Amino acid sequence: ILRLPAEGDDWALRLSVAEIEQDAAFSAFPGVERELVLLQGNGVRLRFDDGRVAEVLPPHGRVRFAGEETLHGELVD
Repeated sequence: ILRLPAEGDDWALRLSVAEIEQDAAFSAFPGVERELVLLQGNGVRLRFDDGRVAEVLPPHGRVRFAGEETLHGELVD
């Protein structure tokens, strides 16, 4: 949706939309502060390697985490 700066290998800000269709590992973005916001659906449960669990539930649940953290997303439904 948005990337600043628009060109080059490094970016300071990136907004994107992704559909999560099945349980899967999340991509790593070392050194990047991430924020996940639920736009639609029944939610996603994030399981971090350190044992933490975060649920992102409707309406518009959100969670922030470090991009280098290893985690797995599970659809709530």
